[in-house]
Amino acid sequence: LSMFLAVLSALLFVTPQAAQLHAQVLRNASAQFSADTSALAEFGDPCGCHFAGWCTCESALEFMTCISAACRSQACDCQDRYHFMTACGKMAAACPAVGLRCSEDESKCLAPRRHRETYALDDDGVMETETVHGPREPAPRIQPETRVAPLAAPEEAKWMPTWRMPRTPRVEIDLDQYSFRSGWGTIIGASMVDIIVLLVAAFLYDRVRVKRDPFRAVGGAPSDPSPGFSHGLCQCYQEPKLSLFACCCWSLRWAHTLDVARNKHDVGTFRYWFAVAFTCVMMFLYAALPLCGLVFVAVAVYNRQLLRKRFQFPKHPCSMVEDCFVWLCCPCCAVVQEARQVDTLVVSR
Repeated sequence: LSMFLAVLSALLFVTPQAAQLHAQVLRNASAQFSADTSALAEFGDPCGCHFAGWCTCESALEFMTCISAACRSQACDCQDRYHFMTACGKMAAACPAVGLRCSEDESKCLAPRRHRETYALDDDGVMETETVHGPREPAPRIQPETRVAPLAAPEEAKWMPTWRMPRTPRVEIDLDQYSFRSGWGTIIGASMVDIIVLLVAAFLYDRVRVKRDPFRAVGGAPSDPSPGFSHGLCQCYQEPKLSLFACCCWSLRWAHTLDVARNKHDVGTFRYWFAVAFTCVMMFLYAALPLCGLVFVAVAVYNRQLLRKRFQFPKHPCSMVEDCFVWLCCPCCAVVQEARQVDTLVVSR
């Protein structure tokens, strides 16, 4: 049972790190697929074409198709094919992962073609591929005599429809807000998993501690007790099982100590399940506001002061400062020291 509780408690330290890693992956993915659209605005706005800002093959081809259609319909001054090819270069620079390539007739993405070639090689049992780019040839210029002559008169071309590419709506997506919401959802979900694991471990430990105390110290109080706690803060090695349990599930042993001090010594400390519930609330709040950990330290110091008062330890002005440093620097040692103090006096009675 002790090993099972130790495994369950180990999950409490893994899930917050996984939540932070997932939030970092979301931020990196958002930065990879977003693009700066300011360089494309000077080429797209005169033609009524706008880029949404997502670096995908579909978005890039949609933008270039709009530019090409606007140039063919003379909706904007394209200066032969210079406007189209320059816009293609700007798009390729803004979204290099797409692998956009343009000719005078069409534009295409190299990324889907590379994927298909990789899948074909994978089926053949060959995984290594090498991309070879051919020499870049200058685009041929259209000769003046090959241009299409304008219409002679409007009345002679009534049968020809007038077509223009519709204006692409501008879509603004707040990637930072998306990453923020997704990161919060991951952190809250991880906190709920931690709380459920802690409640299951608390239920199992409560059934064991009611029947028999597996970690109670053997023997009475020390023959020459020093003023203050009967056992030193760094003497955890004398009780290896108790120390190991406190390192894995210190919140359960802390709740057990407060419950024994309340029932056996009439100390106004927390009951077992109240202390467990308080720990769960602090775990949930700590995921959102790390400063809530100071609230837990303050409550733990308050209960430690109650133990000092009940056992009539010598008073000195630095006792509260000492307890604060103990709980901030080594809470597991503080849990073991308080548990040994309470259990030793119970056995001596």
